[in-house]
Amino acid sequence: MVLVGDSRQGKSSLLDSLMSGGTPCLRKESDRTVGMDVRRWQPDAAADLVAMIYDAAGHKVYQATHGLFMTSEDLFVNVVSAAGPEEDAERSLLAWIAMVQMHAPGAPMVIIWTHKDELVSENADLQLEATAPAARTAKMKQAHVMERVRAELESQIQRIDRAVRQEEASLNAALSSHSKTLSE
Repeated sequence: MVLVGDSRQGKSSLLDSLMSGGTPCLRKESDRTVGMDVRRWQPDAAADLVAMIYDAAGHKVYQATHGLFMTSEDLFVNVVSAAGPEEDAERSLLAWIAMVQMHAPGAPMVIIWTHKDELVSENADLQLEATAPAARTAKMKQAHVMERVRAELESQIQRIDRAVRQEEASLNAALSSHSKTLSE
């Protein structure tokens, strides 16, 4: 499993939470992943299931090396903050989808939204009242971002399909012309 996403999205905190058996863990602001952190995770000591989890640093300077750790057999977990602007989430999702598909074509990817708690009021008295609307707001935001990402991916697929069809038509025309020349 490979955790990907921009910096400060919660990848390492998610990994720490998995390693602690599901107890929420937060890292200090100064504690950032450098390069790639690799951990062995066995969710149940009695079970045979063991996963190697790669926590890919989100800083741009490290992204050039991430392809070395990507294969089509990996499960990619794209971690995105729900608290940031929609445009940032959309840009990040599209960039990481492109990177993963470039280095690990056909690899599966799931998306995990983090920082939802930041959408809830910090006032303890209002928190219970605000939780449901904040959750709805987060879901609406996520749905909106995902719809825009889906539309962009479909647009890219259509452009690629048109380009392939044009090249195929050009190749068929060239082959036909070459065949006529040979038969004359």
